[in-house]
Amino acid sequence: MGLKFALSHIFIHLAIVIAISIVFNLNWFYFFIILFASAVIDLDHLPLLIKHGFNYWYNISWVSQKPQAYPLHNLLVIFVSFLGSFLIFSNFFIGICFLSIFLHLFWDFFEDVFILNMSLNHWKI
Repeated sequence: MGLKFALSHIFIHLAIVIAISIVFNLNWFYFFIILFASAVIDLDHLPLLIKHGFNYWYNISWVSQKPQAYPLHNLLVIFVSFLGSFLIFSNFFIGICFLSIFLHLFWDFFEDVFILNMSLNHWKI
């Protein structure tokens, strides 16, 4: 899989942010805010990156496709971000951030379970 898969994964996350921006007719400020929100959820990758370095993380995540358990990548966070996205109706700013996080995590979940055929075990709390 490797580099092509990694680039397509990143492209899809960026496409999600662009799609949200188009659907909700967001200005550049909101675009960068939801891009940031979508990226923040991946901060749980940092301990592995810091401990082993980028090459190890890249090889384990993209080349060998070994499931990794990341604290923010679980079904509870997906559910909470889904519920938080309904705040779009009362607090647009917070709701749109939660929507970005939800769609980011939902894609990661979909990709792991249905495309890469990984077990649900690393998505449990």
